[in-house]
Amino acid sequence: MNRIKEIATKTFKELPLDGSKPEEAIDQFVMAYTRAILFEATDVIREKAKEHEGEISTALKATAIDVLDHFGL
Repeated sequence: MNRIKEIATKTFKELPLDGSKPEEAIDQFVMAYTRAILFEATDVIREKAKEHEGEISTALKATAIDVLDHFGL
């Protein structure tokens, strides 16, 4: 749970909140936070793929790509 909070805090600090309407700021945060979580999660999958060979490695890499594709990333 700590890593999730770290990502949320980092994402919030990196957002250029320029006095936007609160709804817009929330939307920006949610989108940036979601992207950060998804990219980190798929990075973990790709790193695990390096521990394997052959079909397992290929399947893990494909899974990471499929997850990002599913969310339009």
